[in-house]
Amino acid sequence: YPDESPFDAGFGTCDTYAPRTSNHAFCDQDSDRNRVRADQACMECGQCINKGPSLSSPSPSPSPSPSPSPSPSPSPSPSPSPSPSPSPSPSPSPSPSPSPSPSPSPS
Repeated sequence: YPDESPFDAGFGTCDTYAPRTSNHAFCDQDSDRNRVRADQACMECGQCINKGPSLSSPSPSPSPSPSPSPSPSPSPSPSPSPSPSPSPSPSPSPSPSPSPSPSPSPS
């Protein structure tokens, strides 16, 4: 309430809502002309709700940050291992066919 007129519900200003005062028990019931309750305007009530960013908690609650989802790592593609190439089987060499021996020609 620092920018506006001090809270007053007709029973006293905020200092009358401090603990161990007669108005403290009515923090959640007494409202000013703007319908703002004492527990919303007076820090003496111990539960002040600021109109701006919440100052009631000392540390801001961490917003759930997107946890880095494990990106699907490309599975290692099998490196082209040399497939066992068929060992070169000896190509069938033409078997030496008996060369026609010159037959003795009849003379």
